[in-house]
Amino acid sequence: MEKINVGVLGATGMVGQRYIKLLENHPWFEVTYVAASPRSAGKAYKDSVASRWLIGSDIPEGVANLIVQDANDPKAAIGKCKFVFSALEMDKDAIKALEAAYAEEGIPVVSNASANRWTEDVPMLIPEINYAHLDVIEAQISEPREEVSKYAPKTMVFMINPDKIKDVIGKGGEMITKIILEASNVNSVNDINAVKVDLNDDGTVVIYHTDKEVIDKTKEMILNAAREVEIGKIYTGKVVKVEDYGCFVNLWDGQDGFVHVSQLAHERVEKPSDMVHEGDEIIVKATGFDKRGKLNLSRKEALPKKESKENKNEE
Repeated sequence: MEKINVGVLGATGMVGQRYIKLLENHPWFEVTYVAASPRSAGKAYKDSVASRWLIGSDIPEGVANLIVQDANDPKAAIGKCKFVFSALEMDKDAIKALEAAYAEEGIPVVSNASANRWTEDVPMLIPEINYAHLDVIEAQISEPREEVSKYAPKTMVFMINPDKIKDVIGKGGEMITKIILEASNVNSVNDINAVKVDLNDDGTVVIYHTDKEVIDKTKEMILNAAREVEIGKIYTGKVVKVEDYGCFVNLWDGQDGFVHVSQLAHERVEKPSDMVHEGDEIIVKATGFDKRGKLNLSRKEALPKKESKENKNEE
């Protein structure tokens, strides 16, 4: 009998290790894919569990040299296994969302977690007792759905520059809190309807929610917060504060810059308030960062250069 290729999610944890051991020399299954957190991803399985192998016997040879994949990337499992056993150790909402993401990619999930205990169309199985419950799936879903139910948890995984993680979080968590509240339209990050966001040191971002629109908005706001200014590029921004010495301009959420009074126009400007007001949209050119890392902008350099009076007279 040809064995079925299977994967294990959360393979480096205690339950995951138990799966690995139980599947050793299994008559039906062969482990060909292992996945865990980004911290373990990219390492050989034996190296990722070297100091925390808890089972008591040797690491199975067939798995020892498999390279651990990032469990947050369901697409990585496509073509490597027929289905996965899930031993994910995360928040229940996060588990539901990530397991659903694998299912959306066409990879069935056999989960050890209780997260989907009451989820519609997910039968609870004890193989020795109620294996026939698998027939429920065919009876409930006569053909694959073109779209997953809008109430089903969804996940989105993408990467940003790891150096920008701190900007997405913001001072004291201010930026990520703002993103969660605005994207979810809630008043507290602990609200049951608040979007869940995981930010990893390697730049991996995982978003969980039942509403795709909320996920898309969260992603857009995170990308804006992680967006990098291109020096020399012209942007349209909104004036957010006017001082005697210049004005502050918001380019996008999380990115403000300063226009000195001398950079407001080609002609001399006595008072910035005579030229711009809060709420005005103006074009500015990014000219560089000061010693404190603050962005300097110039409206003057973004405007067309005026012809001198001498040139006009010559014409």
